[in-house]
Formats: sequence, structure tokens, C-alpha cells
Amino acid sequence: MANKTIAAAAQWYARLCADDVSVADVAAHGRWLAADPENARIWHQVERLRGTLGAAPARLAADTLSRADHHFASRRAALRNGLGAVALFGAGGMLAWRVMPVDRLLADYRMGVGERRELVLADGTQLWLDSDSAVDVTVNASGRRIIVHAGQILIDTELAASGLPPLRVTTLHGTIRPLGTRFTVNRQDAATQVAVLRHAVVLEPAEGGVPLVLNAGEQGVLAAAGARHAGAISSESDAWTRGLIIVDNARLGDFIAQLDRYRPGRLTCDQAVAGLRVSGAFPIDDTDRALAAVERALPVRISRFTRYYTRVIARGG
Repeated sequence: MANKTIAAAAQWYARLCADDVSVADVAAHGRWLAADPENARIWHQVERLRGTLGAAPARLAADTLSRADHHFASRRAALRNGLGAVALFGAGGMLAWRVMPVDRLLADYRMGVGERRELVLADGTQLWLDSDSAVDVTVNASGRRIIVHAGQILIDTELAASGLPPLRVTTLHGTIRPLGTRFTVNRQDAATQVAVLRHAVVLEPAEGGVPLVLNAGEQGVLAAAGARHAGAISSESDAWTRGLIIVDNARLGDFIAQLDRYRPGRLTCDQAVAGLRVSGAFPIDDTDRALAAVERALPVRISRFTRYYTRVIARGG
């Protein structure tokens, strides 16, 4: 593959993922594709890889794509530097690197964008993993621990065997100690969100703050420096385990941000319509169908600039 074509594809990728992408940009990209069969071939590979690259920031993804012809960074070398890298190859050689923390790369269970999974652990604990999540699991006589490196999970301990060491769920921000319960853990960059559907959990901040008890129906925020209540949970906090997002009078912008978790590529909402309200049950395994339902219910239009960049805008806009 010609290095110039890879570099150009990387630049187009970044441009089409930008918030201010224009119709003129899309038209220019079309002309670039038509100018040379090699351009179209490389771009097809980029589109295939986009689902694996997931929601990586455009600048990072473009940078990794533009350096795709460099073969010197082996996975082992990357691990020695504290980073993990997934090497992706096409017929002509390396196309892209996805760089992520090594603990996430080597996690026991790692979901791609749009993937979900239900597990039963060795002790009987039920574990659901949401889109783009990564966890390590240890269940043995000396301890039971789930480490959440990324994403959202749901845990149900009702069927877990008795007489075992207590279960601990940890993130960068602290430890969640369940008291015979069903709860969700959403590990984000700044903090971890916890919602309790049954019984109770204890939040223990990583830096030694005061522990916080959350009872059924409550949610909280666990940060390294402390934990706090965050009000009542939605009755449908675990709807994602059934393949749904269920909202009642939610801001369209917030709903689209939720749906974006399950869609390879970039899904955004124009600020002009972000304040519209939406209600309903929407399938997360068929995001095109969910968007079509929104388009029918609200004065909006679903604008698809490329296969992996979609924006919700005002109808007629």
C-alpha cells in the first residue's frame, strides 16, 4: 500500500469524524474516492476497521492510521511501555493500531462496540457485560474479585454459592462491596457510577474517604477522593441487558449519547434539536431502527455523512 494513500485516508477519516464536517467535505471526499481505485480500496479497509477502532477520538485514530506503515512497534514492545496495541492487518500489510491501556487489552473479558454478553461465574454470580467493556474476574478459595477496566456491567449475586469469601468489585476509583444484591457499575474516566436494583452496596473510595451505603433504588458516584448519592435510579436501569434503551421524556441529546455506545463509528446530535424530548423503548442491537423511530416521532432528520458518521439534525436543516 502506498504510504501517501494511507496518510490521505487518515486525514479524510479525521475530517469526516469532526463535529464541523460539512456537505462540501463529504463531496470532496467522494471526488477523492473516485479519483483512483486505490483510494477506494484503502477507504474500504478503513471503513471495515472503523467498527474495531470503535469510538476512538478522531485525532488519535487518524494518527494511528497515518503511522500504519511502520512495523517496528511489536505488541511485546508496546506492553513493555505500559500500553497495549491491537494490530490489524489487510492483504497489503498493517492498516492500523488501536492503542489502549494494557490492563484493558489483556482483560479476561472484553466487549467490542455493540457487543454484549451474559456470564455465570464459577461461584454462581451472574455477570452481564455491556458494549465496549472490559473486566478481569477472579473466583477461587482465597477471594472473589471483579475488576472493571472500562464500560458498564451488571452483577446479580442471588444465585451465588454461600460460604465463599466476600465479593469485591473494583475500579480505578475504589471498591464496591455488595451486600447480597443486584447492581450496575459504569466505569467512566472521572468516576464510577453505581445503581442498586436490589438490596444494598457499600462504596469505598480508593483514597480512603468515608464509605457510603447505597440501598435499593438509589444510585451513587464513586470517585477516588469520595463517594456521594446521586438520587433515585430509573426503573429501567438494567434494560440494556434485555437489548433496550427505555426512556421517558428524556432529552434527545442524552438519548443519542446513550445510543452512541452501541453503534460503531460516531453518532452525534445537533444542539438545535438536543433539547427535544423523547420517550419509548429502543433496540440497541439495531441502532438504525432506533434512529428511524426517532425520525418518525420528532421533527428531526438522520443525516448519514458516511457509513460511520451519523448526525441527528433538524428536519429541513
